[in-house]
Amino acid sequence: MRYFYLIFILTGFSFFSKTVKAQEGIEIYVVPALHHIHKINSNYSYDSLRVVVKNLKPDVLLVEIRPEDIDRDTAYLKKNYPLEMWAMKLWFPNHPLVGIDWLGKDIAGKPIPENYWKEKSQLKIWEKAVESDSLIKGRLVECETYVAERIPVLKEGSFLEIVNGNDEQLTLAYYQCMERTFFGTPHAKITDFYKERNISMAENIVKAVIENGKGKYVVVTGADHAPFIKMYLFKKGLGSALGDF
Repeated sequence: MRYFYLIFILTGFSFFSKTVKAQEGIEIYVVPALHHIHKINSNYSYDSLRVVVKNLKPDVLLVEIRPEDIDRDTAYLKKNYPLEMWAMKLWFPNHPLVGIDWLGKDIAGKPIPENYWKEKSQLKIWEKAVESDSLIKGRLVECETYVAERIPVLKEGSFLEIVNGNDEQLTLAYYQCMERTFFGTPHAKITDFYKERNISMAENIVKAVIENGKGKYVVVTGADHAPFIKMYLFKKGLGSALGDF
């Protein structure tokens, strides 16, 4: 596990409640999903992802769906979540499925409203404001170089090429660059939201481990979240439970 590039960041995070001890018999595998890019990456397609999860033989499967939405019908989930997340319920109907996502305090515990993503999401409104800020847009050019370096591998790389390459380092560098760029501006609430979302997902994973005990936990989450979730689990005392591929 490539933790050497995380150590200097770990000391900067103190958002968690008390840590937990990784017990013997607990394994956690964080599987990065590519959302719509699975459609065009023949080396890591939706079916490839399904096979990766199947081969890991999870005792508990955790996905990027809010806990309050995990039992909603497929039509609702299709409107609000990436295909590979809601499809896990269909691909693995006999596995315990846990939702870990968080989309903001304003809708916590409530159904996601109609047209939320196009018209009502605070995050989307904040992100649009960046598009009209030419000064910030210019400063973000440096950050976008990390995205440009990631894209070719995400579009063509296999699962193992992605997880054993430098995508996690580039992802961390991108969001750190964005945080520096937004610091002291009204746009800082965007990176604050990203951070709170990642922390909330990690906390939900910890909660699942506490509730279910020993076993193999397979977490399917977007590639942009994966390194942060690993980092936060390490901070929580579960670093030794994280499995390699």
